[in-house]
Amino acid sequence: MTKGIVTFASLLSLLSLTACGGGSGSSGGASGQTNTPNPAEVVDPGPATGQFPDSAMWSGRANYRTISSDFKNQITKVAHGPDGSVCYTYAQNTADNTWKSKLECLAPQGDLLFSKEQDGLTAFKDIAFTPLGSLIAVGLQPVGPELPANPERSYVVLSKFSMQGDILAQTRLVDAPDAADLIEYDVNEDGTITSFPITDLYYANNPTLPNNALLSLKVEANSVYLLAYTYGIKVYAMNLNLSQSWDHQIMPTHFAMWRRVRPLHARIAVSEGDDRIAVAFETKDAFIPVYDQHFGRMLQQSNHNEGDNDEDIAVTLLTTQGQYLDTLLLDKQFDESLGGVVVQNGEIWVGGDAAVQKPGGGVERDFFLAEFSPDGSLRNYNLIDHKQNEVAIDFQALDIGKFLFAGATGAADGVTAGLLLQVTNEAKKLRFTEFRADQSAHIPAASPIGNNQILFGMVYEQANTNLICGADGAQCNGKSVIGVAGQ
Repeated sequence: MTKGIVTFASLLSLLSLTACGGGSGSSGGASGQTNTPNPAEVVDPGPATGQFPDSAMWSGRANYRTISSDFKNQITKVAHGPDGSVCYTYAQNTADNTWKSKLECLAPQGDLLFSKEQDGLTAFKDIAFTPLGSLIAVGLQPVGPELPANPERSYVVLSKFSMQGDILAQTRLVDAPDAADLIEYDVNEDGTITSFPITDLYYANNPTLPNNALLSLKVEANSVYLLAYTYGIKVYAMNLNLSQSWDHQIMPTHFAMWRRVRPLHARIAVSEGDDRIAVAFETKDAFIPVYDQHFGRMLQQSNHNEGDNDEDIAVTLLTTQGQYLDTLLLDKQFDESLGGVVVQNGEIWVGGDAAVQKPGGGVERDFFLAEFSPDGSLRNYNLIDHKQNEVAIDFQALDIGKFLFAGATGAADGVTAGLLLQVTNEAKKLRFTEFRADQSAHIPAASPIGNNQILFGMVYEQANTNLICGADGAQCNGKSVIGVAGQ
């Protein structure tokens, strides 16, 4: 075992986190609003007592281990291989207050298989296993002397690793832009659209991205699909040796894609059996005319509320060969944030959180679960009120008709707890587990293992100076764990 990972037994002296259950669903509807759905009828099942493995660390509900270091670290992605191995990425703050991006993989028994380290916060953006057990990683590589020094621009690099850490394939993303790719849009206060050419999104045939640009991977059968903020939002398809086969633009470049505060997110889902790729992306009412003008086609308007200019979610559907099918719009008079998207039996499921006006006054964020039928119509939309101000960082399918929300939930004292919540396709809660620290905790990454277990990564804030902190306790803020919850 390496010094970067500590064993389960040694964690008892390092952390005092506990798992807390309870919480009840309350009314999530907004009084007097004609387009507000009723909250799902829920019978609060309480914590998942008896359904999670025994563990003193989480009061019998999960096993976990810390990512140990003397300084801050933030776990970002987790993935599990077909042989039971586990890989994860995290960023670690160093003694000189710079950041290192790390990729580590563990054998099923917990021994370290390999570790990779690169400079910066975002050198490793996402990871995914192939069916044969190799690992695909995507990240950013700073531009070299061929461009003026600019720490904000990087190339996109994809790598394929063996479980011994050998590089089996590596490539820089290639995408020679055309004129339509190099247009950025802005929307003025009066609603008029301004467009102008941009020239700093590429060098030669390689996109160059700011370091906060989104990169997300999905591996399905013998294909790798990359969702990337390059020339707008794009999808790239390639084989398992990382040779590219096609790409498709989902949304053109606009000013909100790369903003530092609250950038607009996107998620991708792939179902080879349905021959569908779904790309869900956050947008605003003001950006809908941008979409219409750029692509020359109208977004589906059946769920659209004119004039509210809140945050909405659109879903573009492609075939697995890259042919465009449709773009759906989810707009329910809430500010909606995206957690994830699922393609299942021809239907499209979107999960996230929404700002909901409560009957007693005030606004609270609740989870939402939306279902689109194969013809693109919105079939169901339900709110899920767990406690206070839920945040959906991730949303994935478990078994048929069951879904997982991962993120955080608030409490009356303002402290957030990490949350794993399982619901049915009718938005009824089945079980949940909360993870609390002295100050706050949230779950930025989760990966279902079969239908009954969840591999997760969690970041917590801890102010207890009796732990492994500096004298002032400051280094305790921003620690990470990896864990497994489930049967």
